Amino acid sequence: MSTDKTTQGSDFDGLEWVRDRFWNSEPRWTVEPDEEAIKQTVTSSLGLSSTTAPCGIEFLAQGAFNKVYVITFAEKEVIARVTLPADPKWKTLSEVATLQWVRDNTSLPVPEVLSYQADRASPVGFEWIAMSKMPGGSLHDRWRDIPLSAKEDIARRLAVFCSDTFRAQLRGIGNLFFDRDTKEAYAAGSAVLRDRGAFRVDRIISSEFIWDYRIHAEVSRGPFNSTKDWLLARLSLAEAECRGHLSRLQSTTPADEEEKMENEAGLEDIENTMDIVSRLRRHLDDFFPPRGAEPERTMVLHDDLSSQNILVDDHGNLTAVVDWECISAVPLWFACQIPPVLQGTPATKSLSRPNTSTTRKEM
Repeated sequence: MSTDKTTQGSDFDGLEWVRDRFWNSEPRWTVEPDEEAIKQTVTSSLGLSSTTAPCGIEFLAQGAFNKVYVITFAEKEVIARVTLPADPKWKTLSEVATLQWVRDNTSLPVPEVLSYQADRASPVGFEWIAMSKMPGGSLHDRWRDIPLSAKEDIARRLAVFCSDTFRAQLRGIGNLFFDRDTKEAYAAGSAVLRDRGAFRVDRIISSEFIWDYRIHAEVSRGPFNSTKDWLLARLSLAEAECRGHLSRLQSTTPADEEEKMENEAGLEDIENTMDIVSRLRRHLDDFFPPRGAEPERTMVLHDDLSSQNILVDDHGNLTAVVDWECISAVPLWFACQIPPVLQGTPATKSLSRPNTSTTRKEM
């Protein structure tokens, strides 16, 4: 495993990327959040006096970018999600706006944001969101114990949510933000407005655009007017990543014959990928011809509606859907997907080999 410090600096302090020899990477915390600072900061932001101070804070879970805590005071529990600076300020601002948009435009139960801070100017030292603690446990843990009727109802609820988001269409490809937040985040006059009430579609915050080296790639991050613009940016990301891998391979001396063979195979993969990128660029107009000046119609897509992110009570009733970071407004054609939770593995396959796929698990 190797550690890269390229994301270290005033904006990215606390985050490092650890990579294996096959270029897989994952984010790591270099500074452990101070639980007392989290407790005191969240308490203060919620306007609680010393007489109603939290009686405790407990670590709950960890996801790719977040550490999740439960803060308890009196008989109330609050979730505090402290996040790594994968895309400083923008990721937090988008998640807060997306949660509110879902509450305003759909019937799906989601956490309520109680307070948040999209900068690091607090004793916590990281961005954070405080939200209501939703009841229930993960559908993943309770799937075998709930009746078929409850599973059918969950499927109906998710179908209604998809219908709600289709009716509440947006313009442009990117992520949702409160209009006032993006006006403050940009220099005056530098943003292209995508108004829809109090929300707007702006810069895209998806894992594809912020993972590892990609946050530093000099590519357009939207908002994109069309599918073609969006796909061109994604192809540019793929090309930039290939060039980065190529540079590292060419500057590395293999330690043994096995590593030499792996590097040669890697070089071949990079060349093939760059050839595919080049050919796809040439053919984009064949599939996505030029369109008018008005941004393309889009809809919000929760692309990780998995059993890990769906909460249910003891009877299987859906109580909440969680993990709304990096949720984008995407083209209608792309949003026509069956939620992962309903993409079951055929029994014949599940009996022949175990399912080793993984999903994000965050509150």
